[in-house]
Amino acid sequence: MTPFKFSLERVRQLRERAEKEAALNLARAQVAERAAHEETATAEARAQRASEALSAQPGQVTRIGDLRPIAMLRDRLGAAAVEAAQEHVHAQAHVDDGQRALGAAMQARRILDRLREKKLGDWKVDADREELAVMDEVARTRALHDDSNRRA
Repeated sequence: MTPFKFSLERVRQLRERAEKEAALNLARAQVAERAAHEETATAEARAQRASEALSAQPGQVTRIGDLRPIAMLRDRLGAAAVEAAQEHVHAQAHVDDGQRALGAAMQARRILDRLREKKLGDWKVDADREELAVMDEVARTRALHDDSNRRA
């Protein structure tokens, strides 16, 4: 019997490679998302600390000329925090895309794995059947040989 050969093995290998690539892309997206999350938290904390530090304390007099630069600094830090939050949302979207891509790649590979297993099972049944036929033929040949030796 010829050895088992899955005709779609090359396609299965390509799908397996695509799955590994999707997993790597997802891991990279998750690392970027974590970094964006940390940057968002840092920017928000910085804006909060600056706002608290720049706010007039009870009993403290703030000059009119200082209010505009204080407001501009608060606005700049607030904008940086908003920008960091938007980048975090964008990074989360990349993670979601990566999860969907990995799921699709895994499903495509599993389909071919199941098909390969089914074909291998069919091949084993055929190989067993062929082996039994050979064994039956050997048994018949021996039986005929033994009968002819007894008659002689």
